[in-house]
Amino acid sequence: RGKGCMKRLLKECIEAMKKEKYEMSWLAGDRRRYGNFDWENSGRQFRFHFEGRVLSTISTSEYKIKKYNSEKRYLKVIMKFHEKENLKVKRSLDSYKRLFSRSGKETYFALSGKRTAAYLTFERNSKNPEVGYVYEYGGDNDALKFMLKKLFSDFKFKYFSLTSPVRFNKYTELLFECAERWAVEQHGMVKIFNLKSVLKKFERQMTLNKKRFGCKGQAIITLVMTESDQSVTLKIGKNVRVVNKETSNKLVLTDRNVVRLIFGLSKPSNEFVLKKEHLILDSIFPLDYFIWPLESV
Repeated sequence: RGKGCMKRLLKECIEAMKKEKYEMSWLAGDRRRYGNFDWENSGRQFRFHFEGRVLSTISTSEYKIKKYNSEKRYLKVIMKFHEKENLKVKRSLDSYKRLFSRSGKETYFALSGKRTAAYLTFERNSKNPEVGYVYEYGGDNDALKFMLKKLFSDFKFKYFSLTSPVRFNKYTELLFECAERWAVEQHGMVKIFNLKSVLKKFERQMTLNKKRFGCKGQAIITLVMTESDQSVTLKIGKNVRVVNKETSNKLVLTDRNVVRLIFGLSKPSNEFVLKKEHLILDSIFPLDYFIWPLESV
């Protein structure tokens, strides 16, 4: 400590990511420390907390439980379930093999006859094995309910938690039904290397957000990141598009504040004092992404 090792490592990592054309980088850790290198808190996720008292009252069908032992056929089942998720990190076959062979993680399946109905990956707390964390899950809701109950009845947990995207998916109602309590929290930290490319990939989500918001307004706004000298122009109409022109209607922010604007916990006007002509950004931001916990170390 105190010898500048972390600073040198981060600078090397940043230069390597720039060289390899990374569009953005995600990490978790101390905001004050990594904020010095323009990472900022970002993203939203649900955290659900489970206790046996609530789950014991929920009825499900019966399933057989089987442990994953690196069998190729069961890895294909995991892939089939996970590839249906709307928000995820793109994985190769090698990524799946590596992630589901991680030390300390256990994966189980719920079987109904010859059919694999669901999977669930968890880890016990090293200091208190009655406390755990679910890293990933997928499959039929009824089978997942059964597996959540089994964590208490068969695996002897007293408490565990898991995270989920805040955007509605097939598991949202199930998790609210089964959880003891829940919260919305930030997902990690992001540093943006290529603002234009990032927003280009989120055009569909921005358009959907605007339609759900019920906003019929139109605007062309140029977002400017001061430290990295980046800018991008958004044409906000029936659809939201990234366009190749700069306007006088600019919103100029630090690199970290652009991350907060785009990937914050709430609409921009709750976090920034916006001019009237920029309030339309409330209809398209924040944007949502989700990195399943199994991906991180």
